[in-house]
Amino acid sequence: MYYSIFKTRLGWCGVVENNGLIKRIVLPYANKRLVSQRIHKECPEAKENSSKLKKVSQLIIDYLNGEKKRLDFPIDLTGYTNFEKQVYKSLCRVPYGEVTTYGKLAKSAGNPRAARAVGNAMAKNPLPLFIPCHRVVKSDGAIGNFSALGGVALKKRLLELERSHRLHRLKSV
Repeated sequence: MYYSIFKTRLGWCGVVENNGLIKRIVLPYANKRLVSQRIHKECPEAKENSSKLKKVSQLIIDYLNGEKKRLDFPIDLTGYTNFEKQVYKSLCRVPYGEVTTYGKLAKSAGNPRAARAVGNAMAKNPLPLFIPCHRVVKSDGAIGNFSALGGVALKKRLLELERSHRLHRLKSV
């Protein structure tokens, strides 16, 4: 298991991989040391290897710069329930720059009454950006929660980033 910590326009981020699969993404912290602490807490066996993860790190940097719309890398969801995996799979189909609701995700995962369980799955999401939990809002359109450091402010920032780049792309067509 390896990890890399890298600087983005939003702060320091981290990525952890295991056997070629992306296992964990750490969204922006103010400094590298805090990202390292978070990674070592969640994946204590991980060893730093920035060169091994250069491609995925650059992909995340490009995404946060609005240069990439999809993060296509094989991911590791070992230890998550079938329902959580189905929710994550459904969420990955929500287009860049758009949102869905907890209720709609519950329905698409086969359990229309499980909106609260969808919220719990979002809070456990190990791969934000790859599994774009920032695209999930409440049924009344309210932003909802965001468990990453930076909370709702970061969620709004990610949505604004996607919307602005999506609108720019549409205007240039």
